[in-house]
Amino acid sequence: MEKVLTKKTTEELYNEIFQNYKDQIVILKEIIEGRDKFITMLEKQLENSNKHIERLYDEIGSKSSE
Repeated sequence: MEKVLTKKTTEELYNEIFQNYKDQIVILKEIIEGRDKFITMLEKQLENSNKHIERLYDEIGSKSSE
């Protein structure tokens, strides 16, 4: 199997590298945005869990005082 090499100018190579970096930045931004949304969702779930736990403690406290 022969490899066919193409001659590229230094400018073309730099442009390809630069475009690859730009593509990677876009992907990283999307990952960060997704992570932030996930963290926000987890924070809301934790808040809801805490409210539920407080209600259960209140119920236990009111039943034990009866």
